[in-house]
Amino acid sequence: MADKYNDFISNDIISRTKTIEWLFYQASTEGTVFGAYGHFSTYHNDKIIDTYPRERYLKETIIVLNYINSELNNKLFLVENKYSIADIAMFPWIIWIINFYNIEDVIDMSIYSNITDWVARCCARPETIKGLDTYHYLNIKNNQ
Repeated sequence: MADKYNDFISNDIISRTKTIEWLFYQASTEGTVFGAYGHFSTYHNDKIIDTYPRERYLKETIIVLNYINSELNNKLFLVENKYSIADIAMFPWIIWIINFYNIEDVIDMSIYSNITDWVARCCARPETIKGLDTYHYLNIKNNQ
């Protein structure tokens, strides 16, 4: 879609490549690690006696958060300091691990100020607000 409408992805080869790298990172790492953490800590927390899966994916989640936070150092957005398809793919997972997987019960998210500031910038966009409000995404909570 970004290519079709020539929006949210740069035509500059270096910036375009960085954007695509982030999309691969989201699909191969952020989404799978955060999803696994959520599976073991939220959906099946009471069914799994062994603490290994929860502990492993919590550690992996911390590694991913550290990486994203470091990459956002002195940046407004992931690529070119411009909102892109990479941001669109990545920032909702941060909201999800906070609001639904209750990550703040085990991780102090304030140490990831680059991430929390970035998510706030992404969420402040009028188009993003409209999309998030349509599905009540910011109000989804897990009350476990």
